[in-house]
Amino acid sequence: MPLSSTASYSGETEATLIMGAQGYELRNGSSQINVNFNTSRLDVDLSGFTATNIFSQTVTTAPVDQIKGTGLVINGNGFSGGTFTTLTTDPLLMSRDQAPERYRVVRFLDMM
Repeated sequence: MPLSSTASYSGETEATLIMGAQGYELRNGSSQINVNFNTSRLDVDLSGFTATNIFSQTVTTAPVDQIKGTGLVINGNGFSGGTFTTLTTDPLLMSRDQAPERYRVVRFLDMM
């Protein structure tokens, strides 16, 4: 792992999102990761998902448009801490203020 410099990576991403009694497999998303090795921190921007309802296994509209992680701390070969936020343009989700309760897994694929 470098101890100095910066780098940017982009590629495909997948995530599992739990919102109340609903669950979604988010696939075919794009990711942009910006790393600052000087501070051991990174920012992540995930968007453009295709969503599948976990329970009915039907393709649906993704409940979020974007997942952003800021100030994540490099920890070995992973990261921890930081702040995750979700953005949506869906008026129903915005009016209900239904932020995802948890992200079970976020997977980064084919990073370049």
